[in-house]
Amino acid sequence: MITTYHNHSSWSDGAASIREMALAAKAAGAKEFGISDHLVAGPRPFFLESRAWSMGYNLLESYVADALSVKAELDSPEFRVRVGVEADYFPETYQGLNRMLAKLPLDYVIGAVHFAGDFPIDASAGYWQRLSPLERNAVWYEYVRRVDECADRLDCNFLAHLDLAKIYRVEPLAECITKLKALLRRCAEKGLCIEINTAGYDKPCGERYPSPVLLETAVEAGVGILVNADAHKPEQITRHFEKAYAALDALGVTHQPTFEKRQRFEVIRNA
Repeated sequence: MITTYHNHSSWSDGAASIREMALAAKAAGAKEFGISDHLVAGPRPFFLESRAWSMGYNLLESYVADALSVKAELDSPEFRVRVGVEADYFPETYQGLNRMLAKLPLDYVIGAVHFAGDFPIDASAGYWQRLSPLERNAVWYEYVRRVDECADRLDCNFLAHLDLAKIYRVEPLAECITKLKALLRRCAEKGLCIEINTAGYDKPCGERYPSPVLLETAVEAGVGILVNADAHKPEQITRHFEKAYAALDALGVTHQPTFEKRQRFEVIRNA
């Protein structure tokens, strides 16, 4: 059963409408498609770059209405349309964000971290190149700390691209990996899922998120795992899914989570 929940439309930084993305997912053989446009709103104005790839709070209700209209048109027992959002965690604003999201008819929320303080994790390699080795380590530490807080504080259903900070081949210290492993064990206890994000294969790191060692830890801990493409255009909807599913097969994973009205369900992956 193919599901694809991490997808973006022209409401944020995608290249197509929600309807076009949903139709592409259906054509690719997905049984469930979810839209999850970016919602990034920090405690103060962030980089112009971030405002270019995120919708503002003022657009959130219109975005959900558009997604629900696509759902009403295309949803069927054979092809389910789910409505979600990829919400960035900021320690200063998460409480208001939780209250806002709770009022919306969402099927799921993806918890994400794209900023370590004011540092834009995946904006461009140039940001990292200007840092000293010690500064790079400090960014990794702050990134992991915020992902850890996101798991505890943001009312989300799964975490996005768990080790995103490796995107430009800046490897974490062993201590960061240890902290992420501990986080995964807590996720299992909380019922919080993660994704295999296949977009990493097309990034400079050339590797899915999370890394093999973190994926193994997640499976051993019993964390629910989705496969997502982080698609920004229709042709990306199921990119590299065969690699992700092969990794899950090798680890003996037989079930996968799905979401409806913020509730988690387990389905047999190969059914």
